Amino acid sequence: VIVKGVTAEHGRLLKKLGVDRVVFPETEMATQLAESLTWPNVLDLLNIDREYSIMEIAVPASLVGESIRASDLRRRCGTWIVGVKDVLTGKLEMFPDPEYRFGVDQVLLVVGKEPALQCLRELK
Repeated sequence: VIVKGVTAEHGRLLKKLGVDRVVFPETEMATQLAESLTWPNVLDLLNIDREYSIMEIAVPASLVGESIRASDLRRRCGTWIVGVKDVLTGKLEMFPDPEYRFGVDQVLLVVGKEPALQCLRELK
């Protein structure tokens, strides 16, 4: 059962009553807005669970022309690239080959923990 909470106290009470998830829309939207203003290259962020999220992010300029293998993002940041989308054509390449080369007008679909995603956000 998902219930929209009113206050933090209501949330604690609902949790004790067995509610699976208490939603605070205003808080969640404020967090999303802050993220989008702080990181304009991040197009979308979806929390999968408490540790992992999926993020859509514009390809950092430093990676344009590099292959997935050469970028070594898994080792450098701890992120997994699950897709690359061409913004101009709308084509999505799911689970791209390690030799796939990043282009200018592309968006990465990546999975990782918060510190890993933070590392990727900071790439220029």
